[in-house]
Amino acid sequence: MTHYEQGYVRYMKLAGLYKTETKKRSETPYGKKEAAHGDSAEGGKPYTQQDVQYTDSSPDPNRTCDKCAHYQPDGACALVMGAISPKGWCNKFSAE
Repeated sequence: MTHYEQGYVRYMKLAGLYKTETKKRSETPYGKKEAAHGDSAEGGKPYTQQDVQYTDSSPDPNRTCDKCAHYQPDGACALVMGAISPKGWCNKFSAE
């Protein structure tokens, strides 16, 4: 956000015309998108493989990626960036 935009937002807040609770986190008063925590180049997936302690092989054969609610058949995950092994595991595992 530029210095001018910060001043504008401050003014609007003081005037009671800027409602932060009605704004989406990705909008500014001008409607531009800002980078927000969790946004990524890969479709907004919030986690990297390091964030979730992902491994290509699960320590528990009953808790593998292909049995997780977030696993997608094309070898991807709804939450984690990058290629995902069907026999992998991470700390976001959720049984289907």
